[in-house]
Amino acid sequence: MNIPNFISILRFFITFFFIIAVYEGKFRTGLYLFMLQGLSDLLDGFLARTVSKKTRLGAFLDPLADKTMLVSSYVVLYIKNIIPCWLHT
Repeated sequence: MNIPNFISILRFFITFFFIIAVYEGKFRTGLYLFMLQGLSDLLDGFLARTVSKKTRLGAFLDPLADKTMLVSSYVVLYIKNIIPCWLHT
């Protein structure tokens, strides 16, 4: 397990806390968590390329973490009636 893969796994946990924050109406916290995930995505990609730590696991985890965060953000924002249904389909 290298650092970029660990950061990708950490993004799954950030997604969980993002969902809870937005669902409870703590939108500022949700925004910070969303931004943290974006920064961590940049960081793990940068580390994987510059330190030559690209792995097959990382090539699978990184896009999966990205998609998980995007889909969950659309779903939770729809549940809270912040975005219309047609936007996330």
